[in-house]
Amino acid sequence: MIFTLVTALPMFACLFWLVFFVCRLTSRRTDSTGGARNTVPMLFFLASTVLYMCHFLYFTGYGNRLLEIVYFTANLSVFPLFYMYLAHLTQDISRSTRRIVWLFAPTSAAAVLMILCSAFGWNGVYGAVRTAVRLCFACQVLFVWTSGHKMLRDFTDRLDDIYSDDRSWTLRPVTRLLHLLGIISVIAILLNLLGKEWFAGRLIVTVPALMMSVLLYAVGYVVAEIKVVTDDHTEAEAPMADVPSIDKAQTERQSGDHTETEQMLTLKQRLEEYMRAEKPYTDPAFTIYDLARALNSNRSYISSLINHQYGMNFSAFVSDYRVEHAREILSHGTFATNKEALNTAMVESGFLSEPTFYRLFKQKTGKTPSAYRADFLHSTRP
Repeated sequence: MIFTLVTALPMFACLFWLVFFVCRLTSRRTDSTGGARNTVPMLFFLASTVLYMCHFLYFTGYGNRLLEIVYFTANLSVFPLFYMYLAHLTQDISRSTRRIVWLFAPTSAAAVLMILCSAFGWNGVYGAVRTAVRLCFACQVLFVWTSGHKMLRDFTDRLDDIYSDDRSWTLRPVTRLLHLLGIISVIAILLNLLGKEWFAGRLIVTVPALMMSVLLYAVGYVVAEIKVVTDDHTEAEAPMADVPSIDKAQTERQSGDHTETEQMLTLKQRLEEYMRAEKPYTDPAFTIYDLARALNSNRSYISSLINHQYGMNFSAFVSDYRVEHAREILSHGTFATNKEALNTAMVESGFLSEPTFYRLFKQKTGKTPSAYRADFLHSTRP
């Protein structure tokens, strides 16, 4: 009885999250963006539920050829569905369509070949297809793991180069999700290589069953908690024919001219003067497009200027000004309580959330805002 219950745990974990995403999709059916990001997890847990239901039936003595075909088809669907989820999450679905099609190709091919082999009694070919399915699964896992990391990194870099808020930071749970999938991937590949036949009738099957139950529940929890992050800027950029490119300026310096071009120096000076005088960073919604308009430039050139001249992206560049502004407030402001000082420094510097404020302040000063304020009060005490 306990053996049967344990082998069913992964199925119940997937079924729980399947019901959860079905309910959430139903309650948000008017939101097309949220719908896409709930539909794919729903399909992912549907395939996973079918997969582990086949596991459960096999280990309780109900295995047959049809069940095995369903099992392998579901097995080859799980990681392509997760890749599709990442593509939706990072707004890369249009560029990833061809890769998604290729990822699903082995699924349909394996299902058709297995059905044909079963219908015509080609047992030798059927065995070869089973081996090929296991190899395809390992290749799928490797591709989704590596490509998913790159997709996520490219998207967060793009966000950090446009926005000054902490929207890219909200995607950090996806990194944990990928690590979870990585652990599941290693276990799944090993289990696939061994084959479920090896575990039949052995108590050791409870070990991977318990591990996969915990991991699959964790995957569902992280996916449910992830916030939808959007890159909603599609503004056309003004031409900058009169401004040399960064690459050209670098070539000039490398060829013997060790001074920056006058135009670059002028724009850099205007940039710093604008940031100090106007303090646009105090607006949490400040973007690189706002900065480009203020300087009568374009987004690409401003981004390249910041990347090359300051060695950072736009978000980090703005964060430096915000932290410096917060330091000024904490060092010179008069407040009734420490909490009032910290809240004023956070809000007036343009930070949207307390965790982001504390994280960036400590990262750039080596101290938390509270410790920085305490040191200031101690140094000014008579």
